[in-house]
Amino acid sequence: MIGLTLASLARQALGTGKSALSTMKTLAEIAATKVQVHTKERGRRATVLLAPTLAAEQRKAGRVFELDRWLPGLLSSMNESVSDPTVERGA
Repeated sequence: MIGLTLASLARQALGTGKSALSTMKTLAEIAATKVQVHTKERGRRATVLLAPTLAAEQRKAGRVFELDRWLPGLLSSMNESVSDPTVERGA
């Protein structure tokens, strides 16, 4: 019951007319990749976060749920220059 409640609340927060299942599938596709890069220095290899390419609904979810708090690289994929009338601009 908790899972269904959370899915329903997420759908309402995003203000979408899609089903809860469809909304959860869209949100589940938000993923970033960590890559270890080789450097000439000794020691632990540096890790770089590759930001995902996000659809409009995923960018909106990133803002609504403040996902950049846990995934700072997500901000780089939330390009504000993309004109999408369905996505609210951050206040």
